[in-house]
Amino acid sequence: MKWPLLLVVIPVLAYAQTVPSLLPGEGGGRITRTETYQGRSLSGYMNGGAELFHEYGFVALSVQDVAVAGAGEITVEVFRMSSPRAALGIYSVSRHGCMDGDPALFYVCEGAYQVQGTARENYIRIQSGTDTPAARKARRVLFAALVGRLGQEKVALSSYLRSSSDVILMHGPLGVQNGMPDLEEVLEGNDGYTVQAVWPDTSTAGYDLVAEITFSSDDLMKAFAGHSGDAMECSGVAAFTVHKGWWMLRCPGNVIRIMKGAPNREQAARILLDGPQGR
Repeated sequence: MKWPLLLVVIPVLAYAQTVPSLLPGEGGGRITRTETYQGRSLSGYMNGGAELFHEYGFVALSVQDVAVAGAGEITVEVFRMSSPRAALGIYSVSRHGCMDGDPALFYVCEGAYQVQGTARENYIRIQSGTDTPAARKARRVLFAALVGRLGQEKVALSSYLRSSSDVILMHGPLGVQNGMPDLEEVLEGNDGYTVQAVWPDTSTAGYDLVAEITFSSDDLMKAFAGHSGDAMECSGVAAFTVHKGWWMLRCPGNVIRIMKGAPNREQAARILLDGPQGR
């Protein structure tokens, strides 16, 4: 009579073991709580915001509370995503208040009360209720323990943007809304795209943003370019206005580069051709 119950429980336990989490004693803390979530159950944990994670390919989540002597309680979340690129994407639109980070790691953001980053297909977020030196040290140690065991993988990104640590990856409307909402006005009504973008240092760059949009098909790319005007090919002085203040350049591979805030056609063309650091 109990076999049906066992048949349900055993697969769930086996699945839960595939979700990375801290091991007992790892990072010097004492684990006081461990919970796992998968699929649509994420909504019950996050109470808002789960759809953004699903857009990026959420698989499962491990949540642990860890007591660290002198640092209080720290919450460790490991979001298992569908790929290292998906993990980098959700990290890129979730990070905020970055003040520091380990230069030896590819993707890490340390700020007040938190440290976050990626380890292969996992997005890691570690938070505490205090921001004392002891709490900051404990967060770093826990993060380093997880990344050291799980490893990091550098994600191949557009060579045009010439950066990996500060690129924002967006795979749909929620990613755009959270990562670079200025793009909503030009991407509204379009689908089948991924966006790689960077915020420049506006004090020296002289423009607001630059992005590279890749469409999943030639038809989708033409549909976008069609309502925005006739883009020139990815060579020569080919920038042109999409909307007031927007410039766009069509490139091979169903790619369109777009930027906002350039003061004139010449500067727009130079940035769109050479990249945001080619100024």
